[in-house]
Amino acid sequence: MKVSNRALAQWIEVNQSVDELAKTLTMLGHEVDEITPIQASFTEVVIGHIIEKTKHPDADKLNICQVDVGMEECLQIVCGAKNVAQGQKVAVALVGAVLPGDFKIKKAKLRGETSSGMICAASELGIDFPHDDGIWVLSDDAPIGHALSEYLKLDDTFYDLALTPNRADCFSVKGLARDLCAKSDSEFPFDESDNDAVSKASSITITTNPKHVGTTVFTEVALSKNAQTPSYVALALHRLGYQLLHPLVDAIHLIMHELGQPMHAYDADKIGQSITIEDNLKGDFIALDGHKYTLNQEDLVVTDGSEILALAGVIGGESTKVESTTERAVIETAYFQPEVIAKTARRHKVSTGSSMRFERGVDPELAVNAVTHLLEKLKEWGIIEDDVSQSIHTVPTLTHEITFEHAEVQRVLGFSPAPERCESILNSLGCAHQKLGTGELHIKTPSWRFDLSLPIDIIEEIARIEGYEKATIKPITPQEVKISPNTAMQLSHELIALGFHEITTCALTGPEDHVKDIPITLLNPIANPLSTMRTSLLPGLLRVAEYNYARNTKDIRIFEKGAIYLRDKSGYQEIPMLAGLVHGARHPLSWQNESEDFDFYDLKGMIIHSLSVLGLSGKLDFSASSHWMMHPGQSATMHLEGRPIGSIGKLHPNFVKSKKSPRHCYFFEILLNELDDLPLIELSNVSQYPGIQRDLCFWVDHAVPFDSIREVIYKSSTALLKDAVLFDIYRSSEDERVSYTIRLSYESSESTLSDSDIDHELDSILVELKKKYNIKMR
Repeated sequence: MKVSNRALAQWIEVNQSVDELAKTLTMLGHEVDEITPIQASFTEVVIGHIIEKTKHPDADKLNICQVDVGMEECLQIVCGAKNVAQGQKVAVALVGAVLPGDFKIKKAKLRGETSSGMICAASELGIDFPHDDGIWVLSDDAPIGHALSEYLKLDDTFYDLALTPNRADCFSVKGLARDLCAKSDSEFPFDESDNDAVSKASSITITTNPKHVGTTVFTEVALSKNAQTPSYVALALHRLGYQLLHPLVDAIHLIMHELGQPMHAYDADKIGQSITIEDNLKGDFIALDGHKYTLNQEDLVVTDGSEILALAGVIGGESTKVESTTERAVIETAYFQPEVIAKTARRHKVSTGSSMRFERGVDPELAVNAVTHLLEKLKEWGIIEDDVSQSIHTVPTLTHEITFEHAEVQRVLGFSPAPERCESILNSLGCAHQKLGTGELHIKTPSWRFDLSLPIDIIEEIARIEGYEKATIKPITPQEVKISPNTAMQLSHELIALGFHEITTCALTGPEDHVKDIPITLLNPIANPLSTMRTSLLPGLLRVAEYNYARNTKDIRIFEKGAIYLRDKSGYQEIPMLAGLVHGARHPLSWQNESEDFDFYDLKGMIIHSLSVLGLSGKLDFSASSHWMMHPGQSATMHLEGRPIGSIGKLHPNFVKSKKSPRHCYFFEILLNELDDLPLIELSNVSQYPGIQRDLCFWVDHAVPFDSIREVIYKSSTALLKDAVLFDIYRSSEDERVSYTIRLSYESSESTLSDSDIDHELDSILVELKKKYNIKMR
């Protein structure tokens, strides 16, 4: 949203400097992204009227113009522009004028004819404004002899604001001026113009869908021939980003920018007399932008029964647009439900000035008043005749009523203005209120502030207008911060210690991010790439990996904590997850070690180490698995006491090949809710007695996984066994057997262990292994 000092000054007195006003707007919640000062880059340029134009006697491409610039005598100016003509109002640089580039205008002779000045194009004046090739032809209202900079209102400053979606009322000059007025505690001129510009009732009948449409006004006007938009208005609209199409459309854009009410104009001779605003229609519609849109049954459209006239609140139709040949026009002004317009705009991927305002919310009571302002502007510019007719379909407006206690302000904000000041703020915001008891108010919000519905909203408004800087600062002492580490936090700390970086990505994703799972689709998405809820953390991790890999960061260790969203027959599920991605070298480049890339077992070791802080070292099992996005030979499912808690593996080449990310990525994910309610880790004293280690070496069938052997070892042992580590594997080429060499570590906290103690432990282990897996000692 752009707004200028001059535009604000039409509503309120602007007595702050540019920087002060920008700060005030920002503190009100309307962040100023950019400040653009505008001023004339020329001197001695006035408005002239070409009284006479004749051909230069000695040059076919030159004309001799007699130009009235408000002096006693006309100036003779030689001009070579193709579009110069008698009767035009033009920009004239007088002798002595200085144009951009330090170009000085002097009296000169061109092919023997005196030229006392220069008729200018907009570019020659340093002004960005579209017009026909040649000189800049001004509108007929331009006053002869006046300084061009004053007429065009060039001494101005534009503010580019980043408005928040909840403040739809400030998507207009009037709304911003109202907020500034409330801040300065001055009275705002609430404008309630009477609709006295209408001479008779229109023959147009209106039928609307009351669920989606509020007050609707259709106004018929007769257009004057050769109507023009004043040049200073056209220049201002161009700087605000509006396309200059037709004087009537320019006026509509101006009123929309000033008041916030979108409108649309139709050629009256191209539409019927019975207008319906409804949904549940099918067909194709060619819009003003030239695109053909296929209607959805939820789209709200304007129709006359024979054709679709417009996507309501979004964009009009090509076949009924106002053109230079239009003699009568019908102006549609209405209120549409924000969610309906937002869905239509997102569905068809079209964004206009109207849709942006309607989807945020337009004042339901503004329609009639906006038409009145428009008609006044059209008559002021000489665009319409006095013959005006109107059809109005009025729908009552519902406002919010809030019971507010003054004591809550102090509790929430830490400071509290006096009750009288709070009431003054409410008055300045247009909130009617009535005292109910001691410190209690019954508040009725204005029609343009539909974002105010709860007492906390009123408190926020008081803080915003009174000033956030008045809130007291209370430092937090360490004694007041009590954070109990949970499972996710402990795992995060361990992963960070292992060199991982924690990231946070958006939970909203695009349809292309879902390969297997059917995602939950939003009813009102911000944009198509953010239209679904994520079903895995992997797409976000891959995007971060792609971004870093493309910038020559080859060694990547990242993880994220967040929820994924699934649905099944029972409904929707929100599942907390922790997932990570690794790629590159397992250790930094060094003269001591050769550069080796991560592999499956590196990541597996990291996960086991991280889960060990939860006391799960001896309770974890890994079983080979087949996962759709992982390599079939390098993927496993993690189990905790028999139940799956996550997966780990190398991403499948077919899954990664369409990505810009590195090819050899390893991924893990852990279901955090499966780790809830874990028992506390029991700490014990370090034994003062020495431990004993024994090695076992035996043959076993290669189909027997080591995890199964280790499980038998632990179950066959007493508490004396502290660890069982596989440190050597030998595969026989003659048969399908494998040799495992395992180191067993024993320790007692009560006494020094003897060989007989250990021999008894080993005998129990060997008996069970021979019985279950038929091992043979080497």
